[in-house]
Amino acid sequence: MEETPIIKYEVIGYIRTPFTEKKGTPIQPSYSSTDGLIEIFPQYGT
Repeated sequence: MEETPIIKYEVIGYIRTPFTEKKGTPIQPSYSSTDGLIEIFPQYGT
């Protein structure tokens, strides 16, 4: 029997928006005029 590979996820940053609940959050950014911010940790940035 083959071994199942292990997948490990790591946080590489944060996405910050004013939305605090799933309900009312747009699925696609083109459906919102709200600004957000993507923060990538320095060790993963260019």
